[in-house]
Amino acid sequence: MLSEFSFEDKNILIVEDQKPFQVMFKGMLKNMGADQVTISSSGEAAIVRCSEQPFDIIFIDYNLGSGRNGRQLYEELKERRLIPSHNVSIIVTGESMSSMVVGALEIQPDDYIVKPFSQSLLKQRVSRIWYKKQALLDVIDHMERKDYDLALNAVNAVIQEHPRLKALCLKFKAEILFKQRQFDVLNVFLDDILAQNRISWALIYKSKVLQ
Repeated sequence: MLSEFSFEDKNILIVEDQKPFQVMFKGMLKNMGADQVTISSSGEAAIVRCSEQPFDIIFIDYNLGSGRNGRQLYEELKERRLIPSHNVSIIVTGESMSSMVVGALEIQPDDYIVKPFSQSLLKQRVSRIWYKKQALLDVIDHMERKDYDLALNAVNAVIQEHPRLKALCLKFKAEILFKQRQFDVLNVFLDDILAQNRISWALIYKSKVLQ
């Protein structure tokens, strides 16, 4: 049974270089009960923070001025295994252009949100992805240990227990098949999905398979 989401017991990191938005964002989270909010003004500072302690939720601005941008930071945090398996990582962008959104999705964060956003929208988006992440913890843990057969079994179990997460589970299936290098199976799997809907992540994996 998954518990109801709350900001109160979450350790949160905001990676943002603009002071006004730092203040606004932190205040918004405080209003919703968060009492453990850390701010880093650069990618370099964020890496240090994540090396020192684990964060439950990380908000990363896509444009961070000089140094690493949000995309590079998120990729490095994943590569260095500085993001706990239960963590929710969200890319924050001020651009709503499709090219920017696709750029944010290509690095496969848990979600993205476009500025400006309301407190209620933020709570809705974070709580939704938190629920999904908790339901998929077994899948994520098996994947981190490279137990891909067990990960596939866990994905199927989640689909049975949480049918509304089927779309997300299909994305995990694609990732598992790719990591197993089952490219022929993955190609057929993606074609079936794309025949019904041209989903961004499926198009990305299709291009990877073709490469």
